[in-house]
Amino acid sequence: KITAAAVNLLGARSSGIYEYQRSRDILTLVADYNHSLQLPGQLIQRGEGMAGRILDQKLPVLAVADYPNWDGRAAAYRENCPFDSVIAVPITWQKQFKGVLYVDSDAGRIYSADDSYSLQLLADHAAIALNNAHLMAEQSHYHDQLAHLAEASPHIMGHLDGMSQQERLNVIARTAAYLLRAETSRVFLLIPGHPERLQRTAFYPPSSPDASLPDIFAIDSFPGGGLTSYIAARQSIFRAHGSQLRRHPAIRHKAK
Repeated sequence: KITAAAVNLLGARSSGIYEYQRSRDILTLVADYNHSLQLPGQLIQRGEGMAGRILDQKLPVLAVADYPNWDGRAAAYRENCPFDSVIAVPITWQKQFKGVLYVDSDAGRIYSADDSYSLQLLADHAAIALNNAHLMAEQSHYHDQLAHLAEASPHIMGHLDGMSQQERLNVIARTAAYLLRAETSRVFLLIPGHPERLQRTAFYPPSSPDASLPDIFAIDSFPGGGLTSYIAARQSIFRAHGSQLRRHPAIRHKAK
């Protein structure tokens, strides 16, 4: 394990790895070694704590000799702090930020330039390990996608006489959510005789749609008109996540 190697190499007490979830713009502790507390799964926001600062400020290294009394410590560790003297470095893969590797030692330890260099070498190995794990997960999910698509295709394309259009649209919405690992999925169709308007015709999961959203959308790309209207007006694939999505001018904001 890379975290165990980091402890041995730097003569430290414990170690851990935060992985960056780009879609949520957040860091998650995915591995730790020799901690007294159960930490995996802990979330750190951009700019918060050491890992969040490395992400936000693109720092090559950050060391804090007295973490419990450091003003910048993460909110999750303000009580029952498991750290004393910490050094952390970014994990990058092909110039993309992937996470943070850190080690913790007894209070007051001052880390050297050699410590920083050694930890960065291990961070390079961590980058390879994280990338390989993602490739394996993606490959496994791809096979699951193919199997589910093969199962759903007859329901979508076949038995046209025995399945209503609404039933087929429901299957499409459910299948899209599964294939893309999404929480929700919706299908919108043009209203007959009104080519400038869309109507929500199917959604997944099969529960009441958000009451705050209209069932009928005008096709327009004006600011604040809603993403559905914007995407329909542009007639092209739309991809966005995180702050880019939240700040998109087409987002419809609720009245205060």
